[in-house]
Amino acid sequence: MAKEVNALQSERLGAETTSTGVRPPSWSELVKQSISAMTDLDEPLLHRFLSTSHWPLFPFSYEGSFAFYSHRAGYFPMKFYDGHLLAVFYLRDGAYSVLRPLGQWNPATVGKLAQYLFGLSQRRVSFLKLTYHQFIDLSSIPGFAPMRETRNLMDIGDDRYPQLVISVQKLLRSIQDTPAIKAGAFPEFSYLRRILRVFERRYSESFVLYRFDERHLMDIEHLIAKWKADFLSRYRRDHFETLGDDRANLIFPDDGEFLVRPYRSLLHGFCKTNNMRNNFGFVAYLQDEPVGFVFLSRTAANCVSLYANLALTAYRGLSYYLLYTAIKELSAYPIEYVNLGGQETNSLRRYYLRFNPFPLEEKETRSYDLQFDLGMEGMEALPSAQCL
Repeated sequence: MAKEVNALQSERLGAETTSTGVRPPSWSELVKQSISAMTDLDEPLLHRFLSTSHWPLFPFSYEGSFAFYSHRAGYFPMKFYDGHLLAVFYLRDGAYSVLRPLGQWNPATVGKLAQYLFGLSQRRVSFLKLTYHQFIDLSSIPGFAPMRETRNLMDIGDDRYPQLVISVQKLLRSIQDTPAIKAGAFPEFSYLRRILRVFERRYSESFVLYRFDERHLMDIEHLIAKWKADFLSRYRRDHFETLGDDRANLIFPDDGEFLVRPYRSLLHGFCKTNNMRNNFGFVAYLQDEPVGFVFLSRTAANCVSLYANLALTAYRGLSYYLLYTAIKELSAYPIEYVNLGGQETNSLRRYYLRFNPFPLEEKETRSYDLQFDLGMEGMEALPSAQCL
């Protein structure tokens, strides 16, 4: 491996020149020229690559929207785009993560991107949501290896459990079709009906759901901060283990900022484009207090995916009522399905299962993760971050 890295270093330092005496761009310079910030203006580009990718996404796929990449990449998403291949990546706690590359697949190009980002950060580079073929191709390149096991909640993938999809019409009928319910239909929704009724009796007169826009920014910011504080206080109580929840064995970063960064990214990135055509965002109030925030984005002509569903726990049943009313609002549009995404914990999975979704087949949605790490030997052989 050292020989390979040294060869790349020699190329980077300009060992070869053309007949005119002008040194051709090195591999690292070519990579650097293809990197820029990802902005709202890139949404058409990303959707074009999603629709023409070598490995098309399953129609219900959670990853099939610009909102997904904004949600995962956080505040400062970057992109590698060379005209043929598009890869969105981001920096978190000093390490880079690259989301599934799209477009004309070229493992050599992805390998050079990995080396470049490793040289900048001098830390392992994560490659997330890869297809099986991408996983196999990259695994044969020196430096790539399966992700190490982690107990840090920040690094736990959101697809430990299969993606779950709600049928909008079935959900609405199970709650609203009184004659069918009295005749014994939809018994699997009995818990959800009961908790929705309890919430309605207590709060329906003061509950209001708005389509969110710039006027709601400060209110939702306060809601996110309050939700984060509430989550941290609940997590730090030692009752997860007694409940048999798998969070009991996870390491939790103290400040918890990673929990809310994706939601703030969605909030500020889509407050001006919440057009109720491709993006659907709602904010809920109880007695003029913001208590819930939901954001969904279209991933197919008849399907949206859920990227945010925050609700304060002080109001029993609010999280169920919030998601249900948001889905009910979608019934005015030609939307038949809502992908809830995968889940990283049993507790989130139990919550979603109350809506009686159907799981997507693992072969249709399974993704793979890799890490790229050259170790100390490779780190010393690469050009310094300043040179790169």
